[in-house]
Amino acid sequence: MDRVNFELKTHLYNFPKLERIDGEPRTYVTPEGAKLPSVTSVTGFTTKESIQEWRNKVGEEKANQISRKASSRGTVVHNLTEKYILNDSGFDKACRKALPDAMDLFRKMRKVLNENVTSIHALETQLWSDYLKVAGTVDCIGMYKGKLAVIDFKTSAKSKREDWIEHYFMQTSAYACSWYELTKEPINTLVVIVANDVDSEAQVFEKTTYPYLTKFKRAREQFYNHYGF
Repeated sequence: MDRVNFELKTHLYNFPKLERIDGEPRTYVTPEGAKLPSVTSVTGFTTKESIQEWRNKVGEEKANQISRKASSRGTVVHNLTEKYILNDSGFDKACRKALPDAMDLFRKMRKVLNENVTSIHALETQLWSDYLKVAGTVDCIGMYKGKLAVIDFKTSAKSKREDWIEHYFMQTSAYACSWYELTKEPINTLVVIVANDVDSEAQVFEKTTYPYLTKFKRAREQFYNHYGF
């Protein structure tokens, strides 16, 4: 399998590990003891109503089945992508175990990475923001087309329209803000890669941080008001 050897710079950053508490909503505990909601809990709050409408439409049993399959396959593709980037010795074994549809999605993801990414600064890394009062785990931060970017890996059964995935851009903007707080390295580029079953190549959405950070802050305020954080 053709591969690119990415320059790994993850060793240059040493962030404390956060305690993750799974629940509704998911939270993290910072080194200072602050209990913060996850970034995806905040962005998920913005899509809660539309997801419930979809669940009502298809029925709970069918919705659960679709969600479990999507989650499982997404985890496999994320795992393959991470092992590939790290040149992990377990990559070939993971490929052999993956189902054909997951491998197809991974190949689409890999093509985008090979053509655009040169160095990796963070991979599946816990971040937090005292300013935003949120925490979470970023998929990837690296040099994308020569610019430091938050890079998010997504899988889907169908093509995505940009107006459907605004919460993805909000999510990555929160990670960009968190990264700046922790490292003083600004990130103005957000990249969301969506490998889906329909398109021959992955969809790539590139955005700038600031507009979506403003939207994330509004969503965070609504979330905090609802949950009483």
